[in-house]
Amino acid sequence: MKEGLTIKVLNRYQTELKFTKVGNEVVVSGFGKYYRIGSKNDYSKAYDKFCKSDLFDGKSEKEFEDALHRSELLSDNFSKYLEEAPGISYVDPEGGPFLSVGMDLGILSSSMKGLEVKEILIGNEVFRLILK
Repeated sequence: MKEGLTIKVLNRYQTELKFTKVGNEVVVSGFGKYYRIGSKNDYSKAYDKFCKSDLFDGKSEKEFEDALHRSELLSDNFSKYLEEAPGISYVDPEGGPFLSVGMDLGILSSSMKGLEVKEILIGNEVFRLILK
């Protein structure tokens, strides 16, 4: 995507979002006032507590995460040790599109193919997608 080029994307509510390449980022504008943001969970403290408990059965950290998601270990209160990882891992404006760290923006337009999101920043009426 060339510097300064703006790509227009319609979301499911037919709201036009604009994606503009500025330096090593893509600035997203035109979304409504409602959007969700979120961060990944950090499972390290919960997994450490699990490993030191009588319930430890040799599960890897990934297997432990999967068991928590299936609610197998919630009764043992390991979920209370989950922490939010620093930074924003996704932003989801009303009507979309869902944008996440690691995403190739080419899924929205072939003109943005190969532009991978490294970091998401929320600005004044814009999202700034910092690129890898």
